[in-house]
Amino acid sequence: MLKSGDRIELEIDRLSSGGRGVGRHEGLVVFVPGTAPHERVLVQITQLKKTFAEARLLEIKRASSARIRPPCPIAEVCGGCSWQHVDYAEQLRQKTGLVADAIRKFSGRSDVQVQGTIASPMPFHYRNRVQLHFKNGLLGFYRRGSHAIEDLDSCWIADQRINAELGALRARLIREKSPPIRLELTLTPSGTVIESRDARYADELGFGQVNEFVNAQLVTDVLARIPQGAERVFDFYAGAGNFTFPIAEQRRPKNGVTAVELHSKSVSQGRLRAQRSGLTNLRYVESTVEAFLTSVLQGRDTEVRPEFFHDAIVLLDPPRAGCAEETLRALARLAPRKLIYISCDPVTLARDLGQLPTDMFRLLEVQPYDMFPQTDHVETLAVLERVAPTPSP
Repeated sequence: MLKSGDRIELEIDRLSSGGRGVGRHEGLVVFVPGTAPHERVLVQITQLKKTFAEARLLEIKRASSARIRPPCPIAEVCGGCSWQHVDYAEQLRQKTGLVADAIRKFSGRSDVQVQGTIASPMPFHYRNRVQLHFKNGLLGFYRRGSHAIEDLDSCWIADQRINAELGALRARLIREKSPPIRLELTLTPSGTVIESRDARYADELGFGQVNEFVNAQLVTDVLARIPQGAERVFDFYAGAGNFTFPIAEQRRPKNGVTAVELHSKSVSQGRLRAQRSGLTNLRYVESTVEAFLTSVLQGRDTEVRPEFFHDAIVLLDPPRAGCAEETLRALARLAPRKLIYISCDPVTLARDLGQLPTDMFRLLEVQPYDMFPQTDHVETLAVLERVAPTPSP
């Protein structure tokens, strides 16, 4: 019987969420960091659970053809990247597989073909925002699996204009005898690097997506799925307007765009931007999405009635945790014409798709995007259309 400390050989089949390779030993799933698909490895079991085990890599017996030497000298210990040792083309294939597996296992919609993951134009130096830790003169990311700081002079996934600031930043923090802190560096659209100790600062200013190149493609693709002059669009979890403003300005829905966002500063920024842009077809609502939809269903919203959803397009861009159950139940009752769901977590996306009635909504497409190269994270666009007659809410 397998036990902690045992050494075994494994064939790595694929990569998983969390960045680890996946193999099987006598039917038991074993997760191994630092491995690549289709290679033979010697590992040591570190944790044994009822349905899976975790192990550490001891030796590569047969290297994968997808294995490469990471360009970053600290890639194997830094917690920032988990897939730098894997060829980029293989990373894209693995991300497509992550999304397809999640849809198949958790959505109940296994007949949908997941499209190949759209690559980032820049696999390195793409991030316009990084969160760093400083302590005892060290500035960098946490080491993998610990809270020890891996000191760095530059980061291979950070924009080079951010990297140019790191040396002076470390020197200043040391000179000021700064206590241990977490801080965020954000590259603004004008090219200025802003330092903040509030992780929400960048989102409030509308710099929400860390990869502006893939985000531009994603916005373009969302717009392509909204007809010019559509009846009405609801943008839920709107932030400061990453999708809201392109929709309002370029698609100009006949009855406007309603953006719903909980964070008050993002709402303030959105309203100010709308005012400065002269947009009269845009309404920002400060609320949770579930509370807004409940107010619509109960007739308490003075500007939106339930029947407005029948010819509407709803855009969902929730946080990693996905949508609240109340939101999905309300959408099933309101039955909009089309749902466009943007997700940064395939599992919560699949779970939420599984809660939308299959006899009400048909899943048309699932398109992953590599918003986060060198990591196991993936952004996904899913499009659903109403197929049943609109019910009475």
